[in-house]
This record gives sequence, C-alpha cells and structure tokens, in this order.
Amino acid sequence: MSKGCETWLKEALGFEMKAQIGAKALCNLEQAKVRIREKFGYICLPRGTGGLHAISLGASLAERFVARRLKEDLSHVEIAPPLFLRLMCDKPVRRLMSDLARAVPAGLPLPEDYMVADPAGLPEPFLDGPKLVCITVNLFGRGDVEPTGRLDFYYDVESLTALAERLDRAVAASAKPKPIVNKSNLIKSIRRSSVGLDAVLAKLPITVADCSRLEVGQVLPLTDAEGGKLYLHAETLTGPVEIGEAELGNWKDRRAIKLTSPLLESFVQELSGA
Repeated sequence: MSKGCETWLKEALGFEMKAQIGAKALCNLEQAKVRIREKFGYICLPRGTGGLHAISLGASLAERFVARRLKEDLSHVEIAPPLFLRLMCDKPVRRLMSDLARAVPAGLPLPEDYMVADPAGLPEPFLDGPKLVCITVNLFGRGDVEPTGRLDFYYDVESLTALAERLDRAVAASAKPKPIVNKSNLIKSIRRSSVGLDAVLAKLPITVADCSRLEVGQVLPLTDAEGGKLYLHAETLTGPVEIGEAELGNWKDRRAIKLTSPLLESFVQELSGA
C-alpha cells in the first residue's frame, strides 16, 4: 500500500514523497460519512465492487497538486472553490483507486467504466452491511520529520481480512520444509567424508617484520587462549568457517579431540547433502 501510494505520488502528481502507514481504526458508517465529508472524499462506483470503498485526501495535498498542475502560486490556489479543486483531483484519484486495486487486491476487479464520485452527491455514501476500517497513510516530503499530507482509505474489513489469510496461506505453501536428516545416513556420510578439520587454540596476529625475527625454540605467548578450549574450523563451499568447540582428550589410549558443542547446523546439512 505504501509503495503504491509513493508510485502514484510520483507518476500522477509529480511529488517525490515517502508514504508511511499511520493510524488504523474500525469505524461505523456514520463515522465514515462524517470523516469523508470533512476532506476531499471520493466514493468508488459501482459500490461494493472492490475491497476499497472510498479515498479521501487532505486539502493541502489537493491544493499543492492543483498549483503544480496549473503552474500557479500556492497562495492563489488556496482561495479557489473546493468544487474546482475536487474536479481537478478526480482523474488522479481514479488512478490511485486503480493502482491500489492491483497492489492490494482485496475485492473483485474494478470494471473498466468505474467512477469516483463526490459523497455529497449521493444519498448514502456507504452501503449498509460491511464493516469498514480507515487506514491513514502519512506523506512526508524530502527531509521532513512531520507529515505534510495524508490519505485515508476506507476498506471493507472482511475483504481485507480474507486477502491477508490468502497471503498467509501462499507464504506457508511456498516455504520449503526443513529436510529430515537420517541419523544413520549422516554417520555414513561423515565416515566417508574427506573434509579436513583444523583445531585452533588461538589466533596470533603477527607482522611480516616480527615473523622475520623469529628464532628456533622461541616461545610465543598466546595471551587470548583459553586453556583446554579449541575451535574447530572446516572448509565449506562458502569458505572456512567455525563449526564448533572442542577440547583435547584421550580415546583408546590416543590423543583425541572431544566436541563440547553441537556442530554448525548448516555444515551438517552440507555434509549430508541435505
């Protein structure tokens, strides 16, 4: 919705503005009638076709658009009759209705000959029955921290809820289930694996100059090393990565490395071919 409003502002009105969803509130038909008549409101006809029943925009946005369209000073437009401003905004608001019907398909497709009408010219702006939610989109000019305009959209709650449920189902259907790793196959893969492991006690940053002065038998202190704690590194498709922690131990009278943390899950999946 926000992206659709930003595209409309740029392409239909010629404004570079950021759109941000603000308040969302359920409203009954009487509240919706009052709100839409206080601003430049437009009812979608035929009513009940799409999920979006009406749009209203603040006077400041309408005045700015008309001033830009007529190449007039804003102060001249501010004294223009509201009916003139409304007529000038009919076409771009119809474009916004179409854009949002595609961006937020919450109802039936709009017919080619649909209209946007002044609620004052209708006996009843809204049909009885559907519950409405008013969604406010605040508009910000470049560098503004406070909104300089706003749009209000009146949606059918049931249609909007049904769309959200369809989107949730689509996301769930497209999500790839995590592969189930067969333990016996994993053990076989590990035993056949030729991936080399590096057991790292600590890393010692050293310059080339320092390295050139090293002598046989010289002891280098590992100040950051934790006694008995090793980090296992392995070569993967994305490069060497730390895959777990370990410590030195014994197994069948031989020196061995004992894991003290689980192996990195992505490494195990790569090793098993999952």
